[in-house]
Amino acid sequence: MVMSAKQKKKATKRFLSWNDLRALGITYHSNHLRRMWSDGRFPRPVHMSPRKLAWEADAVDAWLTDKLKQANRT
Repeated sequence: MVMSAKQKKKATKRFLSWNDLRALGITYHSNHLRRMWSDGRFPRPVHMSPRKLAWEADAVDAWLTDKLKQANRT
């Protein structure tokens, strides 16, 4: 079976850990990030296990892009 480009993208979804967020420059304290995702101001994480959270890389990239656009407007 041949996979379409959309199916391939779905199959290769990337996830980011807390450390990955920090490497991207998102250095908010964990409690602040929790408040942000509860308020809808940051992408919600996915529970990879009971104690492990991860974020979809595409959602975080979109959030960063939006923040850069906002910063360039001012």
